Amino acid sequence: PLTADEAATLEALERFKQAMEFRRKLQRSFRRLGMSFAEWRVLEATYRLGRQMDEPASHLSVARELALGESSVSRLMWQLSRRGLVSHDLDGLNWSWRVLMTDDNGELMSAAYAIAARALTPET
Repeated sequence: PLTADEAATLEALERFKQAMEFRRKLQRSFRRLGMSFAEWRVLEATYRLGRQMDEPASHLSVARELALGESSVSRLMWQLSRRGLVSHDLDGLNWSWRVLMTDDNGELMSAAYAIAARALTPET
């Protein structure tokens, strides 16, 4: 029989394995949308936080939401900006960058959420 610590560790490892499989499925599927999994995570968090706060998200708020370094998020944001998926503007105090979703992202986000929902469904 397993100890409580062993059982808890195995349970955590199983959740990790499921998360990695979800990521692999999304990475493959998002190629059709022309983006990586990392770009989608940043775009999704920007989209969701902007809707929740009813104002553009900052690089810092997205970094905190995703538990990533601000420099990593900033690099991904500028990649998305070069591709026309987001634009940048300074906040009212000129302290931080706000990220604005471009007008045509509604369709892209709907497609991405549908892909993510399908990836959650176990294969039969």
